[in-house]
Amino acid sequence: MRRRRPLGFLATAKAGQELFETAVGELQGLTEWLQDQTARSNDRQSDEERER
Repeated sequence: MRRRRPLGFLATAKAGQELFETAVGELQGLTEWLQDQTARSNDRQSDEERER
């Protein structure tokens, strides 16, 4: 006989999926921000080296 999962499990799974998707979105945003900051820092270093 197969055990049926309670409906609460589905709600929890859906909430977990939404939380995961939100976390992935936040990480993508942070990755883009970090890449931008790194590019700006590299540009500043290049400018300083050219001035020397």
